[in-house]
Amino acid sequence: MKVVFALRADALTKPGGDSKKVDRYRQGLTELGWDSEVVTSARDLAKTPSDLVHLMNLDTPRENLHYAKIASRSKRPFVISTIRHPFDGMKSMYSYGDDKFYKQLRRVGVQAEVGIGFREQVKLLKQNNIMAASIPGRYRALQQRLVRDAATVFPMASGESEALSRDFNGQTPAKIIRNGFSFSPVETGTATKEFDIISVGRVEPRKNSLALAKAASSTGLKTAFVGSLNDNHRAYANEFLATVAANENLTYLGSKGHQEIMAILQLSHAYINPAWFEVVSQADVEAACMGLRIASTQHSYLEDALGSDVIRFDPQELLRADAGDRLRRIYDSATVVSRVASRDWKECSIELDKAYRQVVSSVW
Repeated sequence: MKVVFALRADALTKPGGDSKKVDRYRQGLTELGWDSEVVTSARDLAKTPSDLVHLMNLDTPRENLHYAKIASRSKRPFVISTIRHPFDGMKSMYSYGDDKFYKQLRRVGVQAEVGIGFREQVKLLKQNNIMAASIPGRYRALQQRLVRDAATVFPMASGESEALSRDFNGQTPAKIIRNGFSFSPVETGTATKEFDIISVGRVEPRKNSLALAKAASSTGLKTAFVGSLNDNHRAYANEFLATVAANENLTYLGSKGHQEIMAILQLSHAYINPAWFEVVSQADVEAACMGLRIASTQHSYLEDALGSDVIRFDPQELLRADAGDRLRRIYDSATVVSRVASRDWKECSIELDKAYRQVVSSVW
């Protein structure tokens, strides 16, 4: 049997968590006897036969509804890994964040849900995907359509699954497929610590990197950032780099591979994630596996992986006049999470295999 993964148009040129997840899924599925292929356009999906179609990311509903229409025309069921971020975090970023596009929309009074949906439309138009961009409907209503029409949805956390049920009142079967963990749980040991705070993730408005840098600059806490600069937010990245350059206690280490990140984590006291929203941050879980003290955004479903003891905070705290004092309190309260369950990526593929077969058999 064969599954086709239909990803966003720029997934191959700008790989992210979704495309990396699919790579790991495919490796395990191959061992279980599945053929698989990745497509990044409706045209390629239409000419690529398969037994079912696997979509990724409920937060791009128009692009995925276009894929779903192609799947329906060819009488193929589709499933979707929802990867849906908490909407309250998305609204908070829209209202208070440093995203240039959202700032422009706020100035002319565009409401949050409309603006969030409009961003996807603009991106699709730039990619000349007129069919997807022209799909009518409000953002969350489009998400609901995808959930309703899917054969099965795959949230990655119980909190996400509960939010889908609460927000959309759907009857679609759901199977939680949690991520695997790339690092084996180990202790940081007695290595000499070079950094008080480490933050891992792309430098971009969603990750709130600049706010953390500005807040840390007044604390004296040695703070390091690991992650690539998002070229779509060049002005933001430049301001971030200027802030780092102007403060001796800040260090930008650039983009690093997994093994390099592991080594850097071992040199750090605490890991802080100031992002406006996440689902379950892989970096958060991996830092916990390394035994670091953790504090992370309140807009995520991190408790699914790390339990309820992990310290959470509102990213808006880093925008206050006393942001440095607030960051110091966050740093002091960050705790080591004692329970981190290990998970091999092959387990994800085994769960997908079972779910796929149920979907295909119900069609037959």
